[in-house]
Amino acid sequence: MAKSIRLRDRQAEQVEDLARKLSFEHNITIKESDIVHALVDKGLDDLTLEEIIITMQNLKKEKSGV
Repeated sequence: MAKSIRLRDRQAEQVEDLARKLSFEHNITIKESDIVHALVDKGLDDLTLEEIIITMQNLKKEKSGV
């Protein structure tokens, strides 16, 4: 069963900000939906920035076939 989440405005802004931060500071460019899925899988409140970066780097590696 696929997980889904309805983001409140504040959370949506945080995802957008996070996407920009990951792109500029960590050279990670992924769709915001991937970030949302990673956050939902882990739990929005329990995820640290370091865990998000690691998750996004892993997703990037998976998508590039590394």
